[in-house]
Amino acid sequence: DSVAQLSPFDVPVSSPTVGDYGIVPLLGLSLTVDRRDDRFNPRKGIYAALGFDSTPGKVDESAPAFGRATTRLVGLIPLGKDFGLQLEAGGGLGWGYDGEPPPVEWRFRLGGTGTLRGFALDSVGPWGTRPGALEESGLLHGELPERRVVVGGNAFYRYAVELQLPIPSLENWRFVVFHDGGSALMYGEV
Repeated sequence: DSVAQLSPFDVPVSSPTVGDYGIVPLLGLSLTVDRRDDRFNPRKGIYAALGFDSTPGKVDESAPAFGRATTRLVGLIPLGKDFGLQLEAGGGLGWGYDGEPPPVEWRFRLGGTGTLRGFALDSVGPWGTRPGALEESGLLHGELPERRVVVGGNAFYRYAVELQLPIPSLENWRFVVFHDGGSALMYGEV
């Protein structure tokens, strides 16, 4: 459907060959600053990451031309000897050089333990409906509802707040009370 704006690469191929898959050259640049006291079990410090990915333009007529930028910032604040507060924020923006949105595979989705805990992996973002592969192949018949497919957005924002509490009998383990929020969306005219 028009909301889904599926890319040409999302069409199922009945007997795929190597020539059926396009190659999208992608150039990337990232900058990371990690000033936490411990990489695996941090108690204080700051972590910041910036990323930029872009295609070099239209390599051929069927190849998409797009770019995207992302950021993540994490601050850890000790609260006394055993307690801690972690604040995290992130965001991203994607664009098409040809006026089209980025391909579905490169759009932003949220959900899962790394972004929005409590939601299924990649389940938050713009979505569309389409029949499933079993219906299209004729293996299922009758009145079946269309599937909801998260196709992602060209922008996202998210945040997390964690209160970290010690577990008395386990020295390097912590109990965490958290609040996550954010969304992936289609921002502006693409």
